[in-house]
Amino acid sequence: MKKRTIGEGLGDRRQARGLTLADLAGKTGITEETLASWEAGRAYPDAEGLQKIAEALDLGPGDLLADDREVANQDPSMGETITLASQAVGLAMGVAVAVLAVLGRLDSNQGFILLGLGLAATGVGLLRSRG
Repeated sequence: MKKRTIGEGLGDRRQARGLTLADLAGKTGITEETLASWEAGRAYPDAEGLQKIAEALDLGPGDLLADDREVANQDPSMGETITLASQAVGLAMGVAVAVLAVLGRLDSNQGFILLGLGLAATGVGLLRSRG
């Protein structure tokens, strides 16, 4: 069974409620062109867009994602981007801790929080890369 994309689910839910792209654009403040691009799978909505659409369609934001729990698997470059970004965040946190410590602008609690976030991001990146 083929997984539906977020866009396909969005289009189906919009149409099931008898709404046109213009109607949904009016309710959300998102342009018709952007909504059409999302529905066609040429782009993906950000968190704010998902929230606006969910509210306009009387859904929870997670309901729009339920059709496509593996968006990154549809577009391999997106999965690679998420993995790379996670690893970059981990590296950035480590660098931030080192620089702030050298400048004397970091207490130990802040350092542990930043290092924890960095390790978590790095772990996400590593888990994603192992698939």
